[in-house]
Amino acid sequence: MTLLPSSDTDYFRWLAAHPSGYVLNTRRKFDGYYVLHRASCVHISQQRVHRPGAYTEHRYIKVCSENKKELVGWLRKKGCDLDEQEGTCRTCMH
Repeated sequence: MTLLPSSDTDYFRWLAAHPSGYVLNTRRKFDGYYVLHRASCVHISQQRVHRPGAYTEHRYIKVCSENKKELVGWLRKKGCDLDEQEGTCRTCMH
């Protein structure tokens, strides 16, 4: 099941409950930019000092799933195919 958390609190709660899941980081207004991460990736799982809502409520959103194929399907509905070279995090996916 794919989840679009509506708040940073919901997002970090999902990460804690699904450490082996996947997260698609993309802009709120989808323009083809995205990066696929593992839920445990330091780039998207560390609660840094940001303004409230920085992870999910402003310019960027997170699409979360236990299943990578569901996120690939979400991208296809947006008219994109997963680019393994450019669209995946080099820290956690390679």
